[in-house]
Amino acid sequence: MPKSNFPKNVFLLVHEKDWIDENGVKLWIRNVWQKRPGALKKPESLLVWGTFKSHLKDNTKKLLTDRNADIAVIPSGLMPLVQPLDVCIIKPFKENLKQQWNMWLLEGEETFSK
Repeated sequence: MPKSNFPKNVFLLVHEKDWIDENGVKLWIRNVWQKRPGALKKPESLLVWGTFKSHLKDNTKKLLTDRNADIAVIPSGLMPLVQPLDVCIIKPFKENLKQQWNMWLLEGEETFSK
């Protein structure tokens, strides 16, 4: 995690394995979902997310239903259909970046930092 001072309204969560576990989901619900505009009134809301194990835990579901939120789970394999940017922009970007990185590693100028 960068050693920087972030604005107080920025919620930053880092996991050593680069994913979100059940504790991370709880923190996200309490620090992001619960603090979104209008959330104090507990309006009926819908949270749509994938089949990640932490999303499906009973404790997670209870936290959301206590906040008047319904949950819709996108079945495995269907995420690209509802997240077109992930397929059309992010995936090609990552593939290109990886290709450029590999080319740089193989052919780039050898420099060393001090």
